[in-house]
Amino acid sequence: MMKAIAIKVVEQRATLKHKVEHTPDGEIIVHKLPSEQWQNNNMARGQIIFDGHESKFFMSLEYWSLDDYIGQWNEGLTRLRDHNRSCLVENFHKIRGTITWSWWLLYKIHGNVYIQFRHFPPAQYAYMTTPHLFTPDTCYGYIPRRITHDGGERIVQTIIPFTDFF
Repeated sequence: MMKAIAIKVVEQRATLKHKVEHTPDGEIIVHKLPSEQWQNNNMARGQIIFDGHESKFFMSLEYWSLDDYIGQWNEGLTRLRDHNRSCLVENFHKIRGTITWSWWLLYKIHGNVYIQFRHFPPAQYAYMTTPHLFTPDTCYGYIPRRITHDGGERIVQTIIPFTDFF
């Protein structure tokens, strides 16, 4: 059991009161849904907790199942024992034809684990047009090297001793 970080599914079918559409020209349209449709969607809701930080998030079930996410989280945490980089994917989906994902990057350095949240893939992944390239098994190959600044902005990170993980 991991002590330092916990990630789990809190709603197998997320309650969504609105539907969001993206038009080809970049416009976002929000529609209010009737209450009988609030759980008629392909989204789940998860939660991650570490170092006093708690965040809830939506997970698209379009390409990955709940079992895919849960399995990746378990493997992502376990692989820190033998690897210096790992990740926890919280959402993988397509927006206006572009593959994108949100993930927590974990870097083990000198007895500490540095945790960073990143929302969109780096520009070098723009070639991805098929969701079959990024899977629970292959996602680790896409982890970028650890950086502390992006576009002049400091990347927020949390540092937790590795000994707190196991």
